[in-house]
Amino acid sequence: MEKNNRDIFQLISILWHRKVFLMVIILIMGLFGIVIGLISPTKYVSSISFIPETDEQSLPGGLGGLASLAGVSIGSGGNASNIPPMTYPQLLNSTSFKNELLSTQLPEAEGVITYYEFLNNLPVSTLDVVKKYTIGLPKLILSSVKNEKNEGVERSDGLNDLLFLTEEESSIYKTVESSINYDYNGQTKVAVINFETNDPIYASILAKKVHDLLEEKIISIRNKNAKNKLEFIRKQFEDRKLEFENLQDELAEFKDSNISLSSSKTQNELQRLQSKLDIVQSVYQELAVQIEQAKIEVQENTPVFTVIQEPLVPIFRTSPKRFMLLIIWSFMGFILASFIVLIKEPFQSAMSLIMSQKTN
Repeated sequence: MEKNNRDIFQLISILWHRKVFLMVIILIMGLFGIVIGLISPTKYVSSISFIPETDEQSLPGGLGGLASLAGVSIGSGGNASNIPPMTYPQLLNSTSFKNELLSTQLPEAEGVITYYEFLNNLPVSTLDVVKKYTIGLPKLILSSVKNEKNEGVERSDGLNDLLFLTEEESSIYKTVESSINYDYNGQTKVAVINFETNDPIYASILAKKVHDLLEEKIISIRNKNAKNKLEFIRKQFEDRKLEFENLQDELAEFKDSNISLSSSKTQNELQRLQSKLDIVQSVYQELAVQIEQAKIEVQENTPVFTVIQEPLVPIFRTSPKRFMLLIIWSFMGFILASFIVLIKEPFQSAMSLIMSQKTN
């Protein structure tokens, strides 16, 4: 225990004797952190909180009771395509979702601009330029070599239906993906969508747009089968309705042309027309009931996102956190300077030993 204490005091003593060197490195690294904070693009985050409706929730407003009074039976919703809220990030990251979001109209001084145009016209920050030609230099070289190899290569007709993205489009898609943050609390059943962008007003608009598009996607997926069923029944209903009305006219004309209805043949013809009309009428009425049942099924399968907190226009930026950058880079400077001080003497001793062995 005493030996460990002596070792710690010895390290502190070594660092204290090199305190000037430590302070210089910490100061340089701290200034570097401040510079990074100053050249980093300003970001704002707007959030919207909501409760997504799931299959576990019942029909609103006693809809099931009203349906039973109308003679319509409603199931428990088991036919609905259940989409757990935990899987919503997959929808948010889909290409179709990003395309719809990028087409969002945003207000500006001269009119409107799409979100795609806004991202495409953003000035390149100094930090991005530095990253591109330092950390990202190997990727840049490989990308240019790849483009030269692929230059002049034509796509075959069999690939026309595939989706190809340019490097610029791919970069914008990645920006959109990194701008959206989705969080779902399984205990409180509350979902939160955070949207980050360079403009505080656009952050609020786009957070609401992401929520609305997600709700539309969920409704479209869950109601796909029910809507297809409803359209099919409606078509059958219209066909039977036309057939029923034609048979009514035919029966009326037959009665008008055979007022006496005295012969057996005429009576048989009348009965056949009446039976045919009764059958078509029965099918027609049954389809009318099925239409109402299908409408209620569509309504039942339509989720409702109960918004708890509307997105607000953020007042304060969320990044860069300049003070935090100063602390982090200063601490890194302390670690780096301490490592240099502590390793210098053992390194010099090792090098002297190696050189002496070579001399001998």
